[in-house]
Parts: sequence; C-alpha cells; structure tokens
Amino acid sequence: MKTAVIIAASGVGKRMKLDGGQSKQMLEIGSQPVIWHTMKAFQEASTVESVYIATLPDSIPVFDEIARTNGFTKIKAVIHGGKERQDESTGAARDAA
Repeated sequence: MKTAVIIAASGVGKRMKLDGGQSKQMLEIGSQPVIWHTMKAFQEASTVESVYIATLPDSIPVFDEIARTNGFTKIKAVIHGGKERQDESTGAARDAA
C-alpha cells in the first residue's frame, strides 16, 4: 500500500522565542534544516508515494529549492498553509486528492 503524506510546516516557534522570526523548520540539526531531515525521511520511506507540504508563503520557494536540489522527488507540492493546523491539513489534502 502506498501512502500520501501531509506535512504541516507553518509553525513559527513563538514559544521557542526564535531570533528574527526564524521558523522551526529552518533550525539546523547536523548542518541541515529540520525540514530537510523530514523530507529525506519520507523520500526514503518505501511505503510513501507522495508528500505535500503546507507552509507559510515565504517558505514555499525555500522548501521547493530544498526538495529540488536534493532530489526529493516525492515532494509533489509545497502550498500555502492556513492560519491554523486544520486549515493547512485541509488544503494539502485537497491537493493530494
């Protein structure tokens, strides 16, 4: 069975008090941003067929570039997420259908 994955990635880390409005997804772990590790994990998962990412408008080109330059071919769309996690998931699910 193949699976479509929706990554809700619009969090800005208010509670983490990140400098300059940096998003949680761009924090680095081992010289790569968190979102890279997430994309890589799903790219390598044999049961995952496609991945859709819902994020902030400013992050869309950044995430697209990360997927493109790293050959993460399962990333099918990076879309504008909603104001709330429910909105993100609904929009991404619509694209995945």
